[in-house]
Amino acid sequence: MENNASNEPVNLATPESSTPTASPIAPLIAEAPKMEAPKMETPANPPSETPENPPSEAPNKDESFLRESVMFLRDICIILVVVLLVRAYLVAPFRISGSSMESNYFNGEFILVNKLAFDGLGMHIGNHQRGDVVVIEPHADNGRQFYIKRIIGLPGEKLKLEDGKVFIQKAGTFAFVQLNETYLDEKNFGKTFPGKTGGQTLFEIPEGEYFIMGDNRNASADARDCFYSCTVPGSTHYIYGKDIVGKVWITLGALHVFDEFSIGQRQYDGSIAWLRVKLTKDIGFTTKPRFLNTPKSWSYPELP
Repeated sequence: MENNASNEPVNLATPESSTPTASPIAPLIAEAPKMEAPKMETPANPPSETPENPPSEAPNKDESFLRESVMFLRDICIILVVVLLVRAYLVAPFRISGSSMESNYFNGEFILVNKLAFDGLGMHIGNHQRGDVVVIEPHADNGRQFYIKRIIGLPGEKLKLEDGKVFIQKAGTFAFVQLNETYLDEKNFGKTFPGKTGGQTLFEIPEGEYFIMGDNRNASADARDCFYSCTVPGSTHYIYGKDIVGKVWITLGALHVFDEFSIGQRQYDGSIAWLRVKLTKDIGFTTKPRFLNTPKSWSYPELP
């Protein structure tokens, strides 16, 4: 039997060893880009685990109390200094004691006096005008330091009391002119008589000094009686400009709270009552506040 064998070599290679065919996965794996891990930059100065400025500890209670106490005392000192400066150079409070200025100002009324109007801060800012109601310090020997009166005569003038009226001869003139004092009430208008101790009727007012009287001419210790008694050695009818504390500015009325209240008041026997207080049963205003609505100034058109 004849075998038909071919002389051509037989290719025994498996399909894998033959020419490769295109595989859908191999190229994708082969051509995939290489992914590199991101590089972490190291800061030049890495943060320290311990903060540079650690939080301060809570303040000690004793230190906090001491600090607040010092600040409180500082504020009190500032307030006191301001009050003292205002009272010394700008405005000063007073309480009227007596009836010498009725019926324009009454006993027990509280008033504010404008000190800057005249000699504030040591300078002569304003002029003392005739008709101004002022607080003065006459240095009279009667235990009272301050008075409230009205300026009537100016430096260099002559003043005459005649028939219950006041006449002024201005400096540089020769005639006396009667003052029209319509601010006086019926009990006092036309009833300005000489003092009980002086009895003088004609006054020549020196330069730099003033003649001052109360509006209640029948019950006023003023220039006519040397503010107390002209028989006392060294007493005078006149007031220096430096002894005028200031001009009445605001009237706050009289609030009745105490039947008696005094601190360091000198008694007639020479002793000093340091504190006397007695509350009243009926608290209220005996005189209502009038503020600026008072005759604290007056003009005299009859005197050009």
